[in-house]
Amino acid sequence: MKRKHPACQRRWLCPVDPLDLTGLENWLTECSEQGLHFAQYVPLPLFPYWRFACGEPQTLRYRLEPVQRKGPQSPDPEQTAYYRACGWDYCGAVHSYYHVYLAQDPQTPELYDDPVSQSYALETLERRQFREALLYLLLLVLYPLLLLGIGWNLSDWPVLFALESVTALQAPQILIYLLLFLQAFQAFWQLHRLRRLLRAGLPMTHEATPGSFRRVRWRTGACAALCLLMAVLWFSYDYRWHGAPEALTAEGRAPAYFSLHELEPEQEPLRTSRASAQRTPLLRSYEVDQSMHTLTTPAGVRYTPGMTYAYYDPTFPFLASPLMDDLIYRYTQHNYFPDENRLKPLELPGFDRALLALDTDGFGQKLFLSRNGDVLYLCYYGWTDLLEHLESIENLFYTNSS
Repeated sequence: MKRKHPACQRRWLCPVDPLDLTGLENWLTECSEQGLHFAQYVPLPLFPYWRFACGEPQTLRYRLEPVQRKGPQSPDPEQTAYYRACGWDYCGAVHSYYHVYLAQDPQTPELYDDPVSQSYALETLERRQFREALLYLLLLVLYPLLLLGIGWNLSDWPVLFALESVTALQAPQILIYLLLFLQAFQAFWQLHRLRRLLRAGLPMTHEATPGSFRRVRWRTGACAALCLLMAVLWFSYDYRWHGAPEALTAEGRAPAYFSLHELEPEQEPLRTSRASAQRTPLLRSYEVDQSMHTLTTPAGVRYTPGMTYAYYDPTFPFLASPLMDDLIYRYTQHNYFPDENRLKPLELPGFDRALLALDTDGFGQKLFLSRNGDVLYLCYYGWTDLLEHLESIENLFYTNSS
């Protein structure tokens, strides 16, 4: 009793490189031997699939003719009529790459009896594949340059911008662009070699390309592995954290906690107290921001105490010095407003660099410290001298700074 076949069957994954002519032809022939006869290629944007009509198993010969023109992908009527007279029936198109022809008689002559003419038929496909490879090469080169170039050219503090904007997802994205470029270049090179052989008068063989199925499986596995890597890096490496400053040390995100109460003699309750932390492939950092209600000095001057400090631990220690320069420029704007702050370089034991910026109104102090590749920025608005609390501030640095 014969097994009944459904009316049609879909196959979402083609185990052959889409630009491997002989591989696709032999795959379609193998499908026909299983009773699956090519009916249509449906080019959905994200999930294209192949539709097969189910029938009796037959050994059918398929040949792919490269599309020679833009616009509607229907073949030339005169050419189709000529091929039909030669024994080749038109089956449909594979996206905008090929027209598919079918011959049921194994003795039917090939579409091309002149290798040189066939090489000219492949010229359009070769140029198209070269443009695709060139596009992926430009993406591969321009994508990382764009990530850094925008901040470098448009930001007044490019090093800080680059350290904070680069994420763990961008490295796998660059690898995906590299994989796409290698795939496109390999397809272009195969077509280029094939055309060179055809121009030399050697006829095209229609045997399956060795390793074609294996290459597609490897490429599919590599894409799946990169997607998995992107997900792992996103959930485990990059993070953004917000909470109470006391939780920084409790959760191991900071070595110590420095409170505004250590600077203000009057132990008034804090009006605001918040902290944040983040980690990227190039930077680990945390920040604390605190403020009090308005107080009055013994001289009768009213002021609102406030403190913000941010700690930066770059992955590469040599970035500490340009990072500190960016922080000084960002928070003092000394190039534009030289009269608002008085910059005092300091020589402090245990630190590579130190600078104190004093507001000209006498209330604000900004302290910049660098040690062993790490940078600390502390901004305080009040009357207490920050240098009197240098020992407590030094505890904010990791003991084993990278």
